[in-house]
Amino acid sequence: WMVVVLVSGFSFAGYAAARLLGPSRGILATAAAGSLVSSTAVTASLAGKLKDEAGDTALLNAGIALASATMFVRVMALTAALATFALPTFALFAVPGMLVSLASAAWLLRKSPRSPEARQDGIALRNPFDLGPALLLMLLTMVLTLVARWVLQRYGDSGLALVLAISGTVDVDSAIITMGNLPAGTIAAKVAGRILLPPVVLNTLFKTATALSLAGRRARPGAFAMLASIAASLAMLPLAL
Repeated sequence: WMVVVLVSGFSFAGYAAARLLGPSRGILATAAAGSLVSSTAVTASLAGKLKDEAGDTALLNAGIALASATMFVRVMALTAALATFALPTFALFAVPGMLVSLASAAWLLRKSPRSPEARQDGIALRNPFDLGPALLLMLLTMVLTLVARWVLQRYGDSGLALVLAISGTVDVDSAIITMGNLPAGTIAAKVAGRILLPPVVLNTLFKTATALSLAGRRARPGAFAMLASIAASLAMLPLAL
């Protein structure tokens, strides 16, 4: 139930932020707010706009990069709340990825038109009181927790890393919540932080592939921004070993 409360809280925070900032903030406001719920869904939505040529290319790609940055913030917040012991090591990977994503968004934003009309269209946010996605995530986490404990006993840390990486491809939150549900002391803090890196990497690759498959060349700047964030995160591996 903590999962339901946290995920619903992120959903409501994103919805409230988009409402408070208003339509004048357009793509960037709703990209950041929507990514508090799902950066994958936001990336797919922006890529759809790129495919339909419904907006400025640079601005839409800036939204994709900003969604990636927001994802890094969200996963660090979830880790701090549910798997605090893993946060110091995990932050070594997440902070560089976040900074590169923010820098990419700023660079792309400078290339977009400054006229207000170019910033009007936002992304539709779902009903913040819809508990369906949160309940589904809770069920997924329950199953993953059982699987993770069995895999950890049978195959050790490497097996657990594989399970969490696969589960986090579409939804990184499930991997973090599963890690937080493991018994205290099951995994060393540094190992836990490293295990949370593959879900983030695979999820970012999945979003990159989604954007390119939907919008092709028009999504390349956003795709490059996400790949650069992965490179920045992976570059920190020597410090975490």
